[in-house]
Amino acid sequence: MALASTWPFEIARAQSFPARPITLIAPSVAGGSTDVICRAMADSVARRLGVPVVVENKAGAGGSLGGLALASARPDGYTVALLPLATFRMPLMQKMAFDPLRDIAYVAGLGGFVFGLAVKADAPFARLNDLIDHARKHPGDVSYGHAGVGSTPHLAVEELAQKTGVQFTAVPYKGSNEALAALLGGQVSMMSGTTEFAPHVQSGKLRVLATLGAKRAAAFPEVPTLRELGVDIVNESPFGIGAPRGTDPTVIRTLHDAFTASLEDPAVKAAYSRFMMPMIPMSSSEYEAFARRTVAEERTTLARLGLLRTE
Repeated sequence: MALASTWPFEIARAQSFPARPITLIAPSVAGGSTDVICRAMADSVARRLGVPVVVENKAGAGGSLGGLALASARPDGYTVALLPLATFRMPLMQKMAFDPLRDIAYVAGLGGFVFGLAVKADAPFARLNDLIDHARKHPGDVSYGHAGVGSTPHLAVEELAQKTGVQFTAVPYKGSNEALAALLGGQVSMMSGTTEFAPHVQSGKLRVLATLGAKRAAAFPEVPTLRELGVDIVNESPFGIGAPRGTDPTVIRTLHDAFTASLEDPAVKAAYSRFMMPMIPMSSSEYEAFARRTVAEERTTLARLGLLRTE
């Protein structure tokens, strides 16, 4: 009886949503592609919903801290997070205080990160095979920056090393933007990351050796994929927005409609274009189905690499 007596008030709250500012967690440092995309969408969603949308940066743990924040937030729609692939991977690698299938409600799929391997334009590696040959002759001499242990850029190069029988020196950073700065500053030989490097490729400072998708990236049509170069590795990384599990379906629909509509906003389109990132809209149900498939696929990949958590 107690539960039945409260339900009209719960409905009233859902129908009045939103009545105060919403926090959007960006699982990255400020200034990187994830942060820029989040801020553009936050402005667009705020105009549509009529309340501020405040971006809060939570970098670290390979990009999985958004999922962790959702697990401990009230399921009222006032805390949402952008979810990179690490959301599904990191709990399979180490013990974390959230389960992506138990603790997260999937609001909307939005876009995708483009991953690639970049070096300075004056590096002695014109092709990926040149870099691999050098690494084979000089084990550990080729260092690469990445966005954190367990991130897609990190695991891609570790799998590349495993499949080609070479040894690279991994240098973790809090995000791709920091890895980019290290590459530009000469602290590492190569960067494995998202397209933060795109403007510097266009300006002639950097060169992309390979991209990691199933097909060539529209941003770099002249650059071969790892698979084309004979290394059977594919890493594609759709992202979207999540809320705490248990959030009212009416609130989820409101958030879904607002974030999906933001993809038509010229400022949001410009942010995606700046980093040459594709828009990949998914409904709430499609995004949840994607999450379930991805957890299963990540479990298989991590087991193959010997990185699956066993306890």
